Amino acid sequence: MAGTWFLRAGSSGALADNFEQSSKAGVGWADVDGFDDLRNIERAALGAALRASGKSASVAAADADELMAFRDGMQVGDILVVPDSAKRQVLVGEIAADYEFGDEPVGECLHQRDVLWLGRADRDGLDATLRSDLNVRRTVRNLEGNAEGWAAIAQRLRDGEKLAGKRKISAPRGRLEAIEAERVASERKCSGCGFLKRSTQFDESGICVDCR
Repeated sequence: MAGTWFLRAGSSGALADNFEQSSKAGVGWADVDGFDDLRNIERAALGAALRASGKSASVAAADADELMAFRDGMQVGDILVVPDSAKRQVLVGEIAADYEFGDEPVGECLHQRDVLWLGRADRDGLDATLRSDLNVRRTVRNLEGNAEGWAAIAQRLRDGEKLAGKRKISAPRGRLEAIEAERVASERKCSGCGFLKRSTQFDESGICVDCR
């Protein structure tokens, strides 16, 4: 099965329309000096540039991991899920090309990938197990836990089904309880910000990576 990725399109999904209209997706980090084309930088140097920009060691490491995931982790054919919070929709597409450093920004993003956008789904109509994947403060995240559910949404969009405005969009039957159990087991509440986060984003302090 193809991989599935969450990508934040700027604050509140402000760049979702730019992504859709340009048939691309991207990430920015425009406030960080010291790197441009990610094909020309190694993970350690990228982390150092992020650290030098004033980020804490933990945040710089998380940012570097996300940029490397965008460059190397995402594969052609993987599903891409982009929330558009202003419209209460989610944009769903299929990654169509490897990483490139764009000649022109998409919104503010020069780190780009070509995407075949399949369509949009109404966020409020998604099952809770799929909606929970969208409650993330980071920019890039692997959605392997709910890959089957998102693959089903992507296929329905490929088939021409209009999912915006639907009252309920279900994940495959027989998977909902298992997916929900996996989600609950893999999340915990941060004592700092109060948000539910993946358990991998915590250390023994009980504070998530975003709050450290």
